[in-house]
Amino acid sequence: MVLALVVTGVVLAALAGSALAHRLDVPAPLLLTVAGAVVAFVPFVPDLEISDELLLIGLLPPLLYAASSRWQPSSPSRRRPSTARCSSSPRWWSRSGP
Repeated sequence: MVLALVVTGVVLAALAGSALAHRLDVPAPLLLTVAGAVVAFVPFVPDLEISDELLLIGLLPPLLYAASSRWQPSSPSRRRPSTARCSSSPRWWSRSGP
């Protein structure tokens, strides 16, 4: 019962942190990391022991899926060959005045 309350509290805190990050126009992972670091040093918060298997099976796959669903490869028509990028930067740096 205590574990269910702790998990529910963590989920609600993450949702509230994400909503606050959206409102403040701050990246949500940054705000949640700072909030987690602050909560880690609060003395009355109990220590949580989470097994490695639970993290690998229950947490990692949804995180990887969410990250891969947001990733969009750039279209080949918009990319320049790497040789064009390499050869254009020395010319740009070697320009001298107007």
